[in-house]
Amino acid sequence: MMAEGSQIDWVNHCNDFEDALEQTLAFDSTVRKARDYAQSDGSTLAAAIADHKTGGMALIGGARDASTLFAAWTIERPRAATMPFYACGPGAPHLFTFADQA
Repeated sequence: MMAEGSQIDWVNHCNDFEDALEQTLAFDSTVRKARDYAQSDGSTLAAAIADHKTGGMALIGGARDASTLFAAWTIERPRAATMPFYACGPGAPHLFTFADQA
């Protein structure tokens, strides 16, 4: 199974903070469900990665309890950047080789 959070890309291109937050939380929920399934199943590998950065959203202030957040956008176009890669399940620690480890 594969899931894609493609709307995160579109709302960040539009610098839409509220929708970006909503889409990020929805994607986080999906990743958590995949991780939980992989952990309970024992034979499933779950992985998550982004294909590029978009928008450069930065949190610039807000309340300590996160009831209010303020954001700014630092770039207008996708930029080449190293993206984090997350995996859990059988083979997760040793199936992936990264450029700086090759």
